[in-house]
Amino acid sequence: MINEVEKFWDKEWEKRQKDNKVPQLKKTLRHIKFLELITKNAPKSILEIGVGRGQLTLELIKKGFDVFSIDISDSACKISRIAISNQLGEKYEKILCMDALDIEKLNKKFDCIIGIDILHHIEPLDLFLHAIVNSLNKNGKAIFAENSARNIFLMFGRNHLAGKRFGIPKYGDDFEHPITIEEIKLIRKKFNNTKVYFPEFYFFQKVHYLVSTESIIFNLAKKLDDKIGQHVKWANKYSWLQVIEFGN
Repeated sequence: MINEVEKFWDKEWEKRQKDNKVPQLKKTLRHIKFLELITKNAPKSILEIGVGRGQLTLELIKKGFDVFSIDISDSACKISRIAISNQLGEKYEKILCMDALDIEKLNKKFDCIIGIDILHHIEPLDLFLHAIVNSLNKNGKAIFAENSARNIFLMFGRNHLAGKRFGIPKYGDDFEHPITIEEIKLIRKKFNNTKVYFPEFYFFQKVHYLVSTESIIFNLAKKLDDKIGQHVKWANKYSWLQVIEFGN
């Protein structure tokens, strides 16, 4: 399974990389909350899981944080090293190609372990959580910006339509799945201090990605999501997006 996942993401990152620049990190409400939690914890050392194209790494470096990043994809590591080095104007090598389940092999503890849209790719989750326990400093925190399986309508579309019917594209590899309520319970069982945040309502924007690529439809979907998120706060719990913070 690991080799298949590696091959998938090697091809994916190579396909997405059009130049040697690091893309701008999105500033959605989820990302803002995610960065706010990292800054609030004021970590002296950060381990990022899933460097991708380096957006988060570069953002945190610019904020003055000491960041070490890993990714299972060799292509992602090479691409992000070059791109970050180009934008910093100096060689940057704190990026290592390795499986997230092996972070204990780094023989180092961190104040914060973080990632964006990566936790739901890591299996078995309980083994990764055990690795986090052994890789966090005392009072350290793990913070992940993630997707969510709480919305049954979005999950129906993901499981039965994406990549299967009506020409709807499928994003992601064949082994990942959105974070379930059962997995949140597993995290709570492992970590005494666990909090889940739903900073925004993200529903119609996700539907847009499933059925259309027209920007005008996306803009309408975003406006509708924003209105619901602002005025029907309880609905945010059923958003496609969430932020998970945990530690002991």
